[in-house]
Amino acid sequence: AAQRRAVASMDVKLIYMERNRADVIKSQTKFWAEHSEFEGNEEAMRTAAEHRYDSCVQQVEEHGDLLACRIQFERMLSEPDVVQAEVAEALGLTIKHKWSEYPSFVPQDAHGKQLGANYAMRPLGAAY
Repeated sequence: AAQRRAVASMDVKLIYMERNRADVIKSQTKFWAEHSEFEGNEEAMRTAAEHRYDSCVQQVEEHGDLLACRIQFERMLSEPDVVQAEVAEALGLTIKHKWSEYPSFVPQDAHGKQLGANYAMRPLGAAY
């Protein structure tokens, strides 16, 4: 309840990025296999990833009225500039650089510490 009040009182704009459940679980399991205490226990990783995804979906069902906009991940990859325009409109933003041109407009030193290939700057949808 306190978080709901804070979101409303501070004019916080929440964005929900929805992605295919199977893809999220596969991606999270792969990351944890390389960077966590779950190493070697694929069943535990998959169960934790499923729980995490399902918990996020439940939170959206309960608090979706607080969202300024929802983005479908797969659609963002196929229509990045269209989705960007929708987000900009929902948040009252002006577009300076198109998502389809990312990362060409980002200074090379702006990304900070790398956490692995899946966090490297690359065009939307590019393999890692």
